[in-house]
Amino acid sequence: MNIAFRVDSSLSIGLGHVARCITLANEFKKKNCKVIFISKELENFSKQILKKRKIKYFLIKKDLSQKNDSKETLKILKKNGVDLIFLDNYSLGLNWEKKIRKKTKLALIDDYYNRRSIADFYINYHCYLYGNKFSKLKNYCKKFIGLEYAILKKKKNIKK
Repeated sequence: MNIAFRVDSSLSIGLGHVARCITLANEFKKKNCKVIFISKELENFSKQILKKRKIKYFLIKKDLSQKNDSKETLKILKKNGVDLIFLDNYSLGLNWEKKIRKKTKLALIDDYYNRRSIADFYINYHCYLYGNKFSKLKNYCKKFIGLEYAILKKKKNIKK
């Protein structure tokens, strides 16, 4: 299976989104999946981590509209035969999803509850904050909601 992650990181955005995507990507790599990252912005630290983990990444132009972002993303998805893309990005919305979902399965990683989405899969571990108010998701969407779906890196044993 070929998997992509559409995520950005910068000094203003932070590293949290890219960090959890790298954690998830490592798990897919263990299952022999091909993994790529697609980003408008990646600060050097994230680039170094991706290189160290041997994860290929593609940079697209920073000033693209959602429509042009989806076009550029689709070119990369097609070239790499992607079966599933994870979106972990607040600035890309429903119009972006509609273009992408025509060509591949879509998983949305979200921190809110009121975002409209047509994703096939929805991951949100903040549900205890919002209750069960995920009505803006489609009926076919498989939901992974709750703390048990927090994307966390496993701790290594630390010797004292």
